[in-house]
Amino acid sequence: MTRFGTLLGLALWVACSGTSQAFSLLGPLQDWQVERIGYDFDGDIGGPVRPNEGYRWNLPVITYAFDQSFITYFGEEGMRAVDQAMRIFNNLPPMNRIFDDGTSLFINGEPVPTRTTLVNQDAVALGLLDVKSTAMRMVIEELGLANPERFAWAIRGRNVINVTPDPDITNYTLVNLSFDPITLQPSPVVNGIRYGYEIVETANPDVADALEIPVDPLETFAFTSVAGGVSLFTATPSTNLARLIFFNLNSGRFFTGLTHDDVGGLRWLYHPRNFAVENLETNVTLGTPRVGGGSPWQPFFGTTNTAAGTNFLFNTNLLVREALRGGINNIRFQRVNFDSLLGRTFVPITNRFLDTFITNGQATVQPVQRVINQPDIIFICEDLGLDTGSFPFFTARTSTDPANGAWINNDAINGRDGQNDGGPGVIEGPIFITFTDQLPVFFNQTGDQFFIGAGPGGPRDDTLHIRSILWGSFDETSTPPILYPQYGDLSVQQLRQFAVGGGN
Repeated sequence: MTRFGTLLGLALWVACSGTSQAFSLLGPLQDWQVERIGYDFDGDIGGPVRPNEGYRWNLPVITYAFDQSFITYFGEEGMRAVDQAMRIFNNLPPMNRIFDDGTSLFINGEPVPTRTTLVNQDAVALGLLDVKSTAMRMVIEELGLANPERFAWAIRGRNVINVTPDPDITNYTLVNLSFDPITLQPSPVVNGIRYGYEIVETANPDVADALEIPVDPLETFAFTSVAGGVSLFTATPSTNLARLIFFNLNSGRFFTGLTHDDVGGLRWLYHPRNFAVENLETNVTLGTPRVGGGSPWQPFFGTTNTAAGTNFLFNTNLLVREALRGGINNIRFQRVNFDSLLGRTFVPITNRFLDTFITNGQATVQPVQRVINQPDIIFICEDLGLDTGSFPFFTARTSTDPANGAWINNDAINGRDGQNDGGPGVIEGPIFITFTDQLPVFFNQTGDQFFIGAGPGGPRDDTLHIRSILWGSFDETSTPPILYPQYGDLSVQQLRQFAVGGGN
């Protein structure tokens, strides 16, 4: 069965060899996306969707903040690391100013890099997992991107044909659920790396999955996207499960920026010419003009999701909630702060902007305002528990499950299909992004010894168990890495400063 899967994967790769890049989009799990054929694994918050089913934010400014648990655990340096992650997204130009030559994407005339992962050897030696890079991976997922390497090949159907005498025959139907950012055609190539696959079946749990394998056997750095995060979290082969999870994790790696196909996925989702019927958030109301000198609408023109160079009608009479809208064009994160010194109480903020929608073939803008009673994205830190193998979950984030109310399926108002199970949709806050506060932990297995010497009375030794990774912050410079937690490392003066300002 495994050999059949491998040979089939290479054959299909040859048939689909026309494209050179790919991204994947994220949405709520569809009815057929079940664990039995490779979806809804532990840690998954959704499943892959097609380009016409993508989920995105429709706000020109997305706010984020840190709650008390994050502030007390990670301190000033940890918050600075997340600010750096958000700055990388903020530094992207408008989506309609990311150009292509038919093959590759360019920002300010420079090609977008396909690899942005570097290694800090000091952090490797210390066994550190980078806070900034981990935040980037979770944020880009909550912007609507899925792991493109994982879904370069995906099982769509599995059918067992009973044969007498055994063995039975299993047929698999596979699809590409990663898509070229320029042509939007299905593609098994991510950031220039082409993947075949091997179908693997396991008995406990009863799962079949198409595992992506680089076609080039000499490819030493095979999984590169920030949306996948594989270069941060994937372990290397090991015969000892504990060492596989804890010791051989790719510690010391970090992202310097977004890769080509991360940018390509965001460009497609948030481009002003990617239209979908969307509703405004429930806390958005028709804007009121400013009282005083100057233009009464000046605050709105300062923050807008309109695209330059378009002729507009201006609507100030009746708020239009449901309408055909393009992407917001700019991705903009703004840090806000809880007014408590320990991040517990939030003072409402009013954000004013121009909303653009299409009616009767004409672009129309309306001034709107949004009273923000809590940040859109909140970073927290807590015990996330252990999985079935007794290993700690490192991170968690808000799921795409409709029951959570953050990912809104607009399939019904877009008329895309009759099943109402795909998309497109919008993402709304609050989104919670969580880091575990349980690191480090120490692991040992039956047979590991904690005594050395001739007998029980010998000297104790604590070097035989296996230590997990630690949270850290580091970069490409020779500056020593920062280790977490940093309990008690904040002064009252610093806490006051965080309460009234700072961030992007």
